[in-house]
Amino acid sequence: MKALVTGAAGFIGSTLADRLLGRGDEVVGYDNFSTGNRQFLADALKNPRFRLVEGDVLDGDTLAAALRGVDIAIARNEYVAIMGPSGSGKSTLMNIIGCLDTPNAGEYWLNGQMVSTMSDDALARELGAMGLL
Repeated sequence: MKALVTGAAGFIGSTLADRLLGRGDEVVGYDNFSTGNRQFLADALKNPRFRLVEGDVLDGDTLAAALRGVDIAIARNEYVAIMGPSGSGKSTLMNIIGCLDTPNAGEYWLNGQMVSTMSDDALARELGAMGLL
């Protein structure tokens, strides 16, 4: 899995990056270093599966480039907040998750099945189980 960690040079962000790297994931660390400390990333920076992008989350172009190839994995019974400014893609993401829209790149896997290959009945069962009818 490829993950993006914002605030990667902070204590929590760097700890999360180290844990993800420790389980074998690829990590993009994103930080503007306004309060973060590069020393917190010392171990991660030595790992070939870690890439650091310096930028602010308000810089849409830099953030979009950092997000390329990043996976999103939401575990069963996990609560997730999708937040961002107007026009950032929140509704588009929700429409893809609810299968009202299709991604223009990449793949959407739901419970171990690629959505684009699922029958209508199988898809309806999965969406119903998620509470999306």
